Amino acid sequence: MFNSVLLHKLIIIAIILIPFYPLIVLKYAVYIPLLLSLSWIVMGGCVLTHAHNKKNNSKGGFIYNIFKEYFPTITESRVTEMINFSLILITVISFHRLYVK
Repeated sequence: MFNSVLLHKLIIIAIILIPFYPLIVLKYAVYIPLLLSLSWIVMGGCVLTHAHNKKNNSKGGFIYNIFKEYFPTITESRVTEMINFSLILITVISFHRLYVK
């Protein structure tokens, strides 16, 4: 049985750790957050969530539901803003590591 929750969590961890990748890998991985954002725009959300949660009618996305457990009053737009900020920060830190010496 495919566990999309585990896959989502592993992908989130891999994305958060991008700035700490070795430089030889980082020069390619730095574009992952940008491509991820682009895929969300084109596909109207997370491709994994759309592919594996056809029966899930819960409001929000995967990360929103995680935040909702710890912060019950958080809004979906606030989580989206936090995700966007995180992806930008990961990209900026990665480019800084690559090109500022």
